[in-house]
Order: sequence, then structure tokens, then C-alpha cells
Amino acid sequence: MRIYTRRGDAGKTDTYSGERVPKDAAIVAVYGVLDELNAAVGMAAAFISWVQAPLDDVARLLTLVQNQLFALGAALSSSDGATDQWQSVVTTVEEWIDSLSAQVPPLQHFILPGGSPVGAQLHVARTIARRAERCLAAYADEQAVPPAIAAYLNRISDLLFVLARYANHRTGHAESLWQPQEKRDKI
Repeated sequence: MRIYTRRGDAGKTDTYSGERVPKDAAIVAVYGVLDELNAAVGMAAAFISWVQAPLDDVARLLTLVQNQLFALGAALSSSDGATDQWQSVVTTVEEWIDSLSAQVPPLQHFILPGGSPVGAQLHVARTIARRAERCLAAYADEQAVPPAIAAYLNRISDLLFVLARYANHRTGHAESLWQPQEKRDKI
């Protein structure tokens, strides 16, 4: 099997459901940013092998998220979007967020993205998840999107934020706090 098909050379592509659409269609933008998000999550998982602290729990969660993101594209191409399944996944992600949040210091200030390579990459993934939400909102202007799918993307960005804090905490990397302009001028 060859990796190239030449079917996209004229500016059209197939959706997961088999429909031919222009490559700049809103659903293709959603698929693309989900793919980018999945790759960013994979990079964060790859960085885990470079750190000294054990982050096997983070690696397992990231693998689950990667599988969910892949399934999300397929759910968007189906007529029902498997709403019940995704609501259950949203609940599970909320449980992960609550559990991880309980293991890091309370958030009392805005923080700057960074820290360990794992934490910094999780912040990058978080920003891509936010872009995926915006692309999904644009697609929802054209096609009904099950609310649980939109909620899932919102929770994933929250999860990635908490995972970044957790990874930085576990690896001993302090969070950089955002300083308002008047405080930065005194530094």
C-alpha cells in the first residue's frame, strides 16, 4: 500500500465518513487541529522518558487522551456523535482533573507556561486544544455538534493545564508566576 493516493491533489479530501470536501472545509480544519493536538500530546509523552521523576501515571493518561482524540474525529463524522459515550468520557476526564488538582499546590496566581520539558510541552498542547475548541465552534456554525464533544475538548485543555502543573510539581520545577506590569517594572 502506498502512502500517497493523489486524490487530494486537486484540493479536496475525504472525511472520515467518506464525503469529499474542500481541504479548507471547517470539518477538515477540526480534523487537522485534532491531529496536531494528538502529536503535541505525543511529544509530551515522549519527553517523559527524559525526566528523572517517575511520571508513568502521566504517560498512561496521555496515551488515553491520544486514543480519545483519534476517536473524537470519528465521532464528529457520524450522525449521532455517540453523545452518551462522550458524556461518560467528559465525566472521567473531570475525575482525572480533580484527582491531579488535589496533588498540586492550590492555584493562587496566573502562571506562565514553562517548567520542565514535559510541563512546557503540555502547555503547548493545551493551547492547541483551545484552538481545536475554536475550530469546533466554527464547524458548529455549519453542522450540529453534540454538546458532550464540545465539553470534552474544553475539559481536555483543562486536563492538560493540570497535567503541566502536576508534571512540573513532580519533577521539582517551580512555576513562574505572572507579574502585573507595575511589579515587573520593579524587577
